[in-house]
Amino acid sequence: MAARTPTPSGAEPGPANPYPFGDREATVSILTKVFVVLVTVLSVAMVAMVVPLTMNPQTYKQHLIDARARIHLAETKAQEAEARYARILRDLEQLRRTLAETKADLTNQIGDLQTDLIEADILRVAALNQAAAIRAEFVGLSSSLSQSTEITALQQAEIVRRRDETLRLQKENIGLNNTLRDMSTMLASLEDLTRMHKEEIRSLEDQNRTLRDRFAALAVDTDESLAQPDIEFVGPNLRGTVKQVKHVGDHTFVVINLGSNDDVREGMKFLIHDDSLNFIANAVVKEVDLNESAAMVTLMPEGRMITVNQEAWSGGR
Repeated sequence: MAARTPTPSGAEPGPANPYPFGDREATVSILTKVFVVLVTVLSVAMVAMVVPLTMNPQTYKQHLIDARARIHLAETKAQEAEARYARILRDLEQLRRTLAETKADLTNQIGDLQTDLIEADILRVAALNQAAAIRAEFVGLSSSLSQSTEITALQQAEIVRRRDETLRLQKENIGLNNTLRDMSTMLASLEDLTRMHKEEIRSLEDQNRTLRDRFAALAVDTDESLAQPDIEFVGPNLRGTVKQVKHVGDHTFVVINLGSNDDVREGMKFLIHDDSLNFIANAVVKEVDLNESAAMVTLMPEGRMITVNQEAWSGGR
């Protein structure tokens, strides 16, 4: 039987109170249990939130370390490429100077041969005049016919010899002119190669700057990417043809028969297509001369190939 609590005298004794401290203490006990349950649920939620926050800094730190390593590798490759191309440029410059000196020597030799040719012509004219005088003397001196005939034969032989010498000098002059022309062509090719190497160095510098930008983006721990807007060049509607195609490393360069005299400027873009107006490639002008320009191919679908005499129209993005 349930115990009964003491009551004041004259009062009906009632059942025993299960909460010895009263209703207030029972309410506090229930709230405590609810509070414990809420604290447990919040603890589980906090663990789910804290774990990603703890892992993400480690991931960003690893990205930062990887970016620094790539930048160091890119800087090393850029320095090696600069040193290699500096040596190439020095060798090309030395070869250009040697060819220039050879050209000057050949020019001097041609001048000397031309002088010899003029002197030979003078001697030939003098010999002809002398032969004419001898022939006149032969007519006047009929008494010495045999002697005059011998002298005339000797003079004619001398004329033939001098004529052969003149022909030989003319042939040598032609050969030297051909050699000079070949040297000039070789020098132009070396200058084109030097220009292509400079373009490759500029491309490596652009790649180095791109890696530096990526490193800066990771260093500030942001997920936003800095996208550069496409630049559209609006210029005159120019139409030219491809004169030359060169492959330097992974890059392709073309020489277009349009230059600054045709309002071509650095950064202008060209569309290259074949005779059937099928798209071949996009190219961006990197260097401009008076009558031609050098452009680097920026887009060429797989299976397409640039050839000489294909048309190049200004425009594109």
